[in-house]
Amino acid sequence: MEAFQVRLELERMKVDRMAFAGQVPVNVLGAHPGDFIVPEADGDSIIGIAVPASVLTFEQYRRAVGIVQNVLPDGRANIRVKVA
Repeated sequence: MEAFQVRLELERMKVDRMAFAGQVPVNVLGAHPGDFIVPEADGDSIIGIAVPASVLTFEQYRRAVGIVQNVLPDGRANIRVKVA
């Protein structure tokens, strides 16, 4: 490998998730396609909660980071990232 490729691979190994074409897997279990992923405070952390569109409030919609496209074989949600 060239030096550039080695550096690139070392940097790539530092990231856990990467959005590709506006999609990214997230560590949210129990979600269903069409649910919105809304960040919520959890003590000193932030977690994502799957909220069905039928009960989503306008405030939750504004804070949502994306919508579930499908559920991956390991149970995590694959979301389409909300841009605006």
